[in-house]
Amino acid sequence: MKTWRAFLGSLFCATIVSCHQPPVKAPSDFAFLLRTSTTTADALTLNTFDKTLQRVTKSADTTVSFQLTGLQLDSVYVRLEEMDFFSLPEYLEPEGGIMVFPSPWTSFRVRANGVTKRVRFGGSFTSGVLAIENLRHLREHMLEMIVDSPQYKILLAQTAR
Repeated sequence: MKTWRAFLGSLFCATIVSCHQPPVKAPSDFAFLLRTSTTTADALTLNTFDKTLQRVTKSADTTVSFQLTGLQLDSVYVRLEEMDFFSLPEYLEPEGGIMVFPSPWTSFRVRANGVTKRVRFGGSFTSGVLAIENLRHLREHMLEMIVDSPQYKILLAQTAR
């Protein structure tokens, strides 16, 4: 009985300690560039190195100031760490070796702890390759932060002129 109580006590303590771990913080040199395109005529670039957001369309090339919060940067960094981003190849082949043209494409350039890594992917969008799925989820997370910002609305208004 004492062993069982000791086990439960240690499990409870471990749970309390793990729940109170400080959140993962992005390193001080953390920055990234996300460039994504839905068509050959519409591309969006979030550049935290320069703190800009750019939209390129057939009729306009517009850039606005854009800065993510510390919490947003930390959330991106955590996702990059979870997928082991810095071990990915520079180019991820489309699933099944099939390219669709024109095709959506995405590229990342990330700097953390003095290391800069580039990764890009595009082509067919069938599911199955974990690295590509993780990068898609990361891209969607980043796009949510962009679309929810007031700067994005400014960018859309300037692009529409």
